[in-house]
Amino acid sequence: MLIDIYSYAGGKYMPQSSAFHDVVEFAKSYLRSDEEKLSKLYFHNECHTFHPVKGVLSVALKLAIIDGMSYTDEAYERIGLAAALHDIGNIVERQEHEQISIDVSRNKLIQLGYDRQMIEAIACCIYSTAIDYSDGLVRRTVGSREAKIVSDADLSNPGFLDVTNFAAESIKIWLEMDEFGIEDFSTTGVALTKTFFNQIGDYYTGTARHLFSERRQKNLAGLEKAVEQLLNKANYSEQTLIQILSELDKTLS
Repeated sequence: MLIDIYSYAGGKYMPQSSAFHDVVEFAKSYLRSDEEKLSKLYFHNECHTFHPVKGVLSVALKLAIIDGMSYTDEAYERIGLAAALHDIGNIVERQEHEQISIDVSRNKLIQLGYDRQMIEAIACCIYSTAIDYSDGLVRRTVGSREAKIVSDADLSNPGFLDVTNFAAESIKIWLEMDEFGIEDFSTTGVALTKTFFNQIGDYYTGTARHLFSERRQKNLAGLEKAVEQLLNKANYSEQTLIQILSELDKTLS
């Protein structure tokens, strides 16, 4: 999975329609529309969606291909569109951001000429990334094959990154949550992440289970130690830690 899908094979595995590229640029611009809020989105930012290796867009398209989908299929473009748009609502509000992403996306997709059926399929994929905590457990509601691929891509980091980079992604989420201090990352944070992935269950597609499940379990087991190593490297300085996380992103570029 450590392939830059934007440049691999001349970029032919990216959906080729001009409208798709317009949507990608729109999503990036929308995420940058509020600099103050963006500065606090340590995880749900442009890197999470558009990083050429670990971004949800890249991983979703790679999963679709490995799962047997042709990169010329309309479904392939739907997956790419949903992945590109799934988190843009975070720049407005973290709570219910999936519905905000759907509402904002719908207007842009209509403007670009996508038909109603296509737009609704994309909306279903985006909604598949929403987390339901209503009964005290972590759940997702996922239907179509496309939605399963997008959902699996959204939670793929522990399944293919090394444990240091997985720890870095986890720390980004904890920084963004801003619910406990850096001194509690290796305890409260690790426990939170382990509970989340244990409750969410395995990946939806056979492809993702084959590729990611074993490593995810190993990374969860090694998460506490990897987090402690990053904290010690940063000398428990939040500013230094953020710089280290940024450098780790570059090593995967």
